[in-house]
Amino acid sequence: MQDKKEKIVAALLAFFLGGLGVHKFYLGEMGWGILYFLFCWTGITWIIAFIEGIGLLLMPQERFDLKFNYPLVVRQIGYPTERASSKEKEKLEVAILRICRERNGATVSDCVIETGEDPAKVRKTIEALYTQGLLTVGNRMEDGAVVYYAS
Repeated sequence: MQDKKEKIVAALLAFFLGGLGVHKFYLGEMGWGILYFLFCWTGITWIIAFIEGIGLLLMPQERFDLKFNYPLVVRQIGYPTERASSKEKEKLEVAILRICRERNGATVSDCVIETGEDPAKVRKTIEALYTQGLLTVGNRMEDGAVVYYAS
């Protein structure tokens, strides 16, 4: 069972122990935590962690939960975690994030097909999620398609 991560705890860890990567370990970002720990002697990680602490404090709670408490948010709201396991309709934002996570990257077409929503609405929602930092964008090597990844 995954414990809910608290925004204030993450920010405090970033301020006081962030140079060692403790806040990254707390947030489940193990790779970044190890990298911070390896380079803590440089002092750069302390500066970056301080700035990240400010960012965590300023981040809206909903965005924090979607980014770091995603499985708990889905369970708490009661959205289906498996396709066709429930007749309930997911919120489009949550559905897009789920699709991008499950597929390890998804195109706009993938999201339109799986959600059954209007392509313009899906594209607008993806752009909003990208602007909020919840999605990153890249290209698929095989065909150069634009692919969105859950952050």
